[in-house]
Formats: sequence, C-alpha cells, structure tokens
Amino acid sequence: MGPPRLTPRIVLDTNTLVSALLFREGGLGWLRRVWQVGHLTPLACGATLIALVRVLASPKFHLGREEIEEFLADFVPSAETAPNPDVAVAGPGCRDPNDQVFLALAIAAGEDALVTKDIATAWTERRDAMRAAVADLPGSDALHLDFYDRTRMATWVRSYPGVVLWVLDRIGQPLAGWRPWGNWSRAPAADSPYLSDDTARLRDLSKPEDGPLAIGDGIARLRARLREPGGMVRLTGLSGKGKTRLLETLSNSGGRSTA
Repeated sequence: MGPPRLTPRIVLDTNTLVSALLFREGGLGWLRRVWQVGHLTPLACGATLIALVRVLASPKFHLGREEIEEFLADFVPSAETAPNPDVAVAGPGCRDPNDQVFLALAIAAGEDALVTKDIATAWTERRDAMRAAVADLPGSDALHLDFYDRTRMATWVRSYPGVVLWVLDRIGQPLAGWRPWGNWSRAPAADSPYLSDDTARLRDLSKPEDGPLAIGDGIARLRARLREPGGMVRLTGLSGKGKTRLLETLSNSGGRSTA
C-alpha cells in the first residue's frame, strides 16, 4: 500500500457533471470550483467522456461545438483519466444501463466516492456492489459498508455546524464574519518574531506577591498554566496593547521560552 492520498478522487456521473458545468450558479456549481482549485480530483475514462460529450451535444442544450469545447476545457485538465473499466466488475446491474460504467470505474480504480444525481442507481445496488468488490478480502464480513448520495451527505454535514463552516470555507463560500484559527493580528508573517524586552508588562493576579512580570517570564507562566490538564487563563488589558499578538505567540516558538 502506498501513502494515503491527500486529495480525494471521485467519479462524477454525467448528470452531475452537466449540472456543475452548465449551471454554475445552481446547486452543484460549487463542485466545479472545488475541482478547479484542486480540493478533489475527478476521475474519467473514454466511455464517461463520450457520454458527457453526447449529453452536451443534445439539442435541448443548444450548444455549439466551441461552447462544448469550452465546457470540456473546464473539466478535462482537472481530471485524471483511466482505462475503460469492465462493467461486469460493478456487480448487480443498475436499472439504467448507462450508469453501469460509472459504478464500474469507481470500483476498478478504488475511488473515494461516486457522486450521482440519478435516483435510478439505487442505494441498495451501490452497497451490494461495494460488498462484492471486497468479498475476497480477509475479514470482509466485518467491514461496515454504506453508500451516501448527495442528500445523505448534505444531511450529515448539516448535523455538525463545525463541518458546515469547514465545507463553506473549502468551496470558496465562507460564512461572513467567521474565521478559523489563524494570524488574527495581521502580522506580516505567521512566523514573524515576537519582539520583547525586560520591561515588566504582565501581572499574575493568582500570585500577586510575584509582582510585575517581564514578557518572557509571563509567556513562560502562561504556557505552563495551559499545559496543565484543564488549565485556562484570562488575559485582560486595555485595547491596542498587544493581547492578541501575545496569544498567538503562546502557540508558536516566539518569546523566550520553549512551547
């Protein structure tokens, strides 16, 4: 086994691709942006590309040759190509024979996911095909296999607010006013040095007898407190005095003491 892939590879059926390419402001328009920035790698083969061209060229879309080529140019450079699969590896036949090649491609290439809009490709057929694909593996009877279509995926994501925020950020539609952990103080670089001197600038109100602390000593005490199980600190002070920059320094190697 090789190292795990950092970018998921997925198979997109023709209906999903057409929706993402033609209707960029629609419900699947975000999918095109995600593969273009490299957050996922779509997989295609000759048969699936022919199916895509055939649908784009259908009279209902009124597309000319140049327009079709433009849509293909939005997808093909981002896709990884594979040989045409043997549709027999997909196991039980799909109710729509045209869906069989997408299921076979996902199984043959060991993809992370198959995205489909066609409800004719039944959930039970997908799950049975997954079981058939791993049937020869040791301990396969102990594997829990399931198939998540877009509705089930969306339902799962909506169950976890943190995942919703992460997904919105990944697809280029971050929630206004929300930011993940980062360089809050807008320092020139995340690893820029924290400048300090020996002037007393911090007071530990839990130990007032220690008097004012220099920044280096204060950072060391804050880090020691936060390393304790359940340890917490409350940092107070006037606005504009560097509290945010000090907090950032606690999580890196800035200051005089080690993290």
